[in-house]
Amino acid sequence: MRIFFIILFSILAVGNRGFTAENKPLPQTPAAPSAEEWEPIRQAVANHDPTAQTQLLAFERRYPTWVDGTNALAEYLLEQGKATDALVAAKRAIQLAPTNVPARRIQVRALADLGRKAELYTLVDSTSTSDPAGWIRYEAGLAAVGFADAAKAEIFLTEAKSRVGSKIPSEFLFLESRVALLTRDFARAELALVSATTQQADFWDGWYELGRVRLVLADQDGTQAAAWISKAKVAFTTVCKALPNDAHGHLGLGRALLAEGITRFAEQQNDQAGGKLREAIAQFNLALSFAPDSAETYVVLGDAQLRLEQWAAAATSLQRAKELGAKDRSLLFNLAIAWQQTGKNTEALALLANFTASTPGEQITLGMGAYRSRHWLMAVRLLEGAVAHLDNPTAQGATWRYIGHAYRHLADDSAGENREKWLDSAQAAYRTAGDLVDFTARHFHLGLAAERSPEQAYAGAWQSLHWDALNLPAWGLAIGSYGLAKTGGHGLSGMANHAPLHLALWGALFLTPLTLFGLNLRQGPTRPTGSSSSGARPRAGKVTSIPGAAAYRNPTQTPAPVPRQPARPTPRPAPNAKDETAEIIYNPPPTQKARTLAARTPLPVVKPGVRRPSQVGISVPDQTQMPSARPDVPGQARERRRP
Repeated sequence: MRIFFIILFSILAVGNRGFTAENKPLPQTPAAPSAEEWEPIRQAVANHDPTAQTQLLAFERRYPTWVDGTNALAEYLLEQGKATDALVAAKRAIQLAPTNVPARRIQVRALADLGRKAELYTLVDSTSTSDPAGWIRYEAGLAAVGFADAAKAEIFLTEAKSRVGSKIPSEFLFLESRVALLTRDFARAELALVSATTQQADFWDGWYELGRVRLVLADQDGTQAAAWISKAKVAFTTVCKALPNDAHGHLGLGRALLAEGITRFAEQQNDQAGGKLREAIAQFNLALSFAPDSAETYVVLGDAQLRLEQWAAAATSLQRAKELGAKDRSLLFNLAIAWQQTGKNTEALALLANFTASTPGEQITLGMGAYRSRHWLMAVRLLEGAVAHLDNPTAQGATWRYIGHAYRHLADDSAGENREKWLDSAQAAYRTAGDLVDFTARHFHLGLAAERSPEQAYAGAWQSLHWDALNLPAWGLAIGSYGLAKTGGHGLSGMANHAPLHLALWGALFLTPLTLFGLNLRQGPTRPTGSSSSGARPRAGKVTSIPGAAAYRNPTQTPAPVPRQPARPTPRPAPNAKDETAEIIYNPPPTQKARTLAARTPLPVVKPGVRRPSQVGISVPDQTQMPSARPDVPGQARERRRP
């Protein structure tokens, strides 16, 4: 019996302990951290602390059911460019809360960064009931803009607006501006951003985008460019005042000042333009102090320095932009110009060899750069490729003139047949420019023709007379080179071979008076009208008129005084002087060349001009600064020896 009670009490004691253990509450993990625990991690994320990701991962393991922590991790990973990891974290957050809109937005952005457009569109279509405020569609609209899918972006924008009621958020208006920019409706974009910033004064992304849109409008509307640039400055200044450490704000303000400086240069307000460019450089340097590896900032900084002719500084800035991976078309273009101006012609030529100009202005600027670097053949190729696309005859004439200069330099560097080929090309280019009423090219055409053979000189003179019949140097060259041009230095036999028609004309002009004189001699003296056949003399005192002869008078009659007629004095040889006929009638030897035009009337010599960088955007050679008669001889023009 005693054993029975012992066993019973043992069973009751064990059951009691079990009951107590089952009903005792177990320790549970908190679902969310306290504010004190979360604040250090939030600060690390805000300050871009390198350890922020590690802290977030540890926090997620500590609080695995806390959706906000997982969302924060996904957001941080996305900002760090880790779209794949962000997508995984966003999916974990959605598993914790299927209606989690922030996680869906992160998911859409991650798919957009990964370029998975079809998957993104499918995801948005599946959230028709879990997007009550339209924010998922807002993110999808931005993604569609990134895909350059304007139609889909417009659909997402319309759906997002339809879910928010009458008051449209500023972010949706921002999306509308991006869609408008995609369709090049800049007025709509500007209006949407004005509405967004008016509705939310601290919407800094909207202010920055508004400044950018206004700069685009300044490029589109030349008549109102100054007004749009001024408005863009207001928008960027608002950002800089509110966010003084924001690199993008200072970059935008610098761009506006750069555009203002370019406009002042175009209006010939050089002093004011220089001041604006220096202000722009200050803003760019300030932006670099906050973002030292911004390739975009280095590109525009080099542009501003180039326009101020700070060649070495511009080359340094542009080279840095190139090292940072900038792909801007103007980068290589401006860097080549900076290297040319600093004497690095080899580097500039190598850079230009990989650059394809897309506009006539770029081709002309590159061609002039190659010309100044003494790469004549490249200059010819670039300028000839650009001139066909120019609409202004003045610009065409100036371009053809420099093509002629480049061909002439090629001729100076060559000999034999190649030299004559380049000279022919140079003269043809000058002639084309002359036909386009480029007066400087006409002078070069005549001067080059005078330096060549008598035939070229004679043809060039008549071409100049075709342009201007009152061109006295051309008349002098035509007359001076006529003989050798038509005879080839071999007298009448040479004229018979070269110009038989001219020989016939000169023969006719020479023989006609001789023939008439001979016929007059054969007829003898003309008898007076009314005289007898017996040859009787007329009676004294009677005057008989004879056509073409003086009247006969009676020899006994006193002659009437005859008025003295002025006569041109005839030079007479000095006593015992030798006959000068041989020196007057002088046939030059066959090897003598025609006198050049420069020996009698030298062409005007003007030193070659240097293209200002403010005209880089303009791509036409300088019309006011002309090269010398022998183009671009450094420091001086070559003199022509007088014969």
